Amino acid sequence: MDTRFLDESARAQNREFYDAIAAEYAEERAWIPHNEQAIRSNLLKRVKPYLRTGDKALVVGTGTGRDQDLLQETGSECYGIDLSSAMLAEAAGRIDDHLLQGDASLLPFKDDSFDFVYCEAAGEHMDKNDLARVLPEFKRVIKKDIGRKAHFLFSVRLGDGHVVRVYDTINSIVRPKVFTTYGQEAVNKIFWKNDMRIIEQQRTFGGTPSVQYTFPWLDTILKINF
Repeated sequence: MDTRFLDESARAQNREFYDAIAAEYAEERAWIPHNEQAIRSNLLKRVKPYLRTGDKALVVGTGTGRDQDLLQETGSECYGIDLSSAMLAEAAGRIDDHLLQGDASLLPFKDDSFDFVYCEAAGEHMDKNDLARVLPEFKRVIKKDIGRKAHFLFSVRLGDGHVVRVYDTINSIVRPKVFTTYGQEAVNKIFWKNDMRIIEQQRTFGGTPSVQYTFPWLDTILKINF
């Protein structure tokens, strides 16, 4: 697509995509044995050194709750937020509580509510205008603890900066969705502009099978410069 921004039709298409495939996504991808989810499990191993027992963590784009469930194994109290009511319904049948429907740019939490914010898959649906609203919200809800090693994990799709429409097959049904891509230098400049310091950064593969190698993930651990 010859654009660098998501329009309302693309956002509506994404909402319809996730609401339509929630049950199939949960069964076929999210809630399968850990050894078949090596990428995501390895990602959580990377996050674990930055979480302490008793921490309060927020999962933005929790979907069917798989990552939130794994994060709770670190001893953290985890809250999850997602735009898709169908995805949250799947999550509610699998994890205990702390699930809310909402927008990452208007988080329904007080200032200084969390020790860590985890935003992995949802990052592919955020363009530069979204990040201008979302990253300050993440900073707002993070506790101002300068002694922490890191405060966030945030992931985007690597590419040439354009919006991409792809087709994903779940339960033999092909459905379209739209995501954004970033160059590594471009997204790093956005982090720096928001007073976020890069602690570590890694390219990984996963997610939508048809594009996991064409548009890999850039997973970044970040610390706020208070």
